Amino acid sequence: MRLEFRAEEGGFEGDGREVVCLICGFYGRDSNGIEHYLHLTRGFEGENLSEDWGVHCEFDDQINGDYNCIQRCRLSRMALEVDLLQPIDRQKKYNGIPVDITGLDESKIIAMRDGLPRIFRGTAVALDIG
Repeated sequence: MRLEFRAEEGGFEGDGREVVCLICGFYGRDSNGIEHYLHLTRGFEGENLSEDWGVHCEFDDQINGDYNCIQRCRLSRMALEVDLLQPIDRQKKYNGIPVDITGLDESKIIAMRDGLPRIFRGTAVALDIG
């Protein structure tokens, strides 16, 4: 089962002034009007390697999150799609999260295209930017 929603807000932050880690995040509603969010995070480059646990994926609540659980992340102008290695939610029912990003402006898409490789550094096989 996939958790699908349309992003009303989203983007990438990674300059270190306003955030404590690299983050690509989205907020929006599904077709039933239910609110959802998705965060992909990782520590900054150059941090102590023993403190770099890899890519963290979280959606809707902190309990629905884990490190190094992404099989594939695809970014296009239409969507960001995350395929999980296994469900990470409490009910173990979601194996993927496609987010419709058509409503986001081009500058946010460009920031994501530039920023996601920083989050997925060392795991380029998992990232596909089209």
